[in-house]
Amino acid sequence: MNSNKTELELLFTKLDFPKSTAVHKFVAKNHFLQTACKASDKKLFTTQVKQVYWEYSLKPTTCQLLATNDGELNYQEIAILSVKLINNKSLKRLANIIHQLIPYPLMLVFCCEADFALSIAPKRLSKVEHESYVIENCFTSEWLTITNLTNCANDFINSLSWHNSKAKTYTELYDEWLASFVAYDCSLLSNRFNLATIAATATRIAELATCNELQAKIAQLRKQFKQANFNRQVELNIAIKQYEQQLQQQVAKL
Repeated sequence: MNSNKTELELLFTKLDFPKSTAVHKFVAKNHFLQTACKASDKKLFTTQVKQVYWEYSLKPTTCQLLATNDGELNYQEIAILSVKLINNKSLKRLANIIHQLIPYPLMLVFCCEADFALSIAPKRLSKVEHESYVIENCFTSEWLTITNLTNCANDFINSLSWHNSKAKTYTELYDEWLASFVAYDCSLLSNRFNLATIAATATRIAELATCNELQAKIAQLRKQFKQANFNRQVELNIAIKQYEQQLQQQVAKL
């Protein structure tokens, strides 16, 4: 790798967006603060976000993909933003805030010193409020280091690369990204990056949710175990083993 490049530049080299889509434009924080509704969101954004850049704009005039608008999905363009944070706290909350504030599909690239994290959030048009969007799920990776990626993390980044995409529309592109994010979340449990088809993504999300629920139950029982008497510890240990077995079986499906 070129040691003269920053970590962010190395990441964007791997993602390989067309040069025609480059923007690299500074975005004032006031743009977000004016649209944020909750005082707590504004405070978090003010104290944690150092700067925001609009890095790339994927739209019909910059790359050859078709826009989609069928009354439910409105993917006319996709923006890639870099968000430099003061520290690595509150990552997922900040990702949710920014996805909520901007009414079209995004890929967010969070940066903190040498680390980065990626985030996407599929959006659908609201059936209740005109011209408003509903976020189904927000997927945000853990903090990663571009010069020290695990095999699974490296496969994840490569799967997001523009030259590996087969999409013909912006909806298809975002669906490909979603499949990659879900595959990476699965790999954190299974230790293997298995990129499934877009059609299988919904099933994998449900299976992953089940795994997370089982992990939460195990963590809760282990917390109870520390404070329980001996007889209760025996009961809790049996329950923990049962949940761990269920978790292993569920992970095997990922």
